[in-house]
Order: sequence, then structure tokens, then C-alpha cells
Amino acid sequence: GSPARLQGSIVKAFLALTDDQPAHVVVRKDRSRVVELAVEDPAVVMKMNTPEEYEFCLAAYRRMTGC
Repeated sequence: GSPARLQGSIVKAFLALTDDQPAHVVVRKDRSRVVELAVEDPAVVMKMNTPEEYEFCLAAYRRMTGC
């Protein structure tokens, strides 16, 4: 989920990812450096990995903002 807060030392690892590599490649490499926080805001925990999920999120955003 998002958002993520990163230490400067890990930013290089994210920047080294190729276009076809997901962020979890870096995150799962060393789970001891990950702190997960429970978040109940639906806007934060919505998945947006497919065109259908994107459309769902966009519709929710438009409902919330009146756009």
C-alpha cells in the first residue's frame, strides 16, 4: 500500500529497478527494514494495479471531489 516513507539508503535500490520490476522486489529483499502501519482510509488502501481498478479509484475520487 501507499504511501511509503523511505530512508535515503534505500532510494538507490528503488532507482536501480528496471521498468518491468515492481517495488516489492526491493521491499521483500529485507523485510526487517519494513514497518507496516494499519490504515483505514479507503483512499490509501485501494488497489490500482489494473485498468479496472484504476477506473474504480478514479470514480471514487470524482465522487469525493465532485469533479
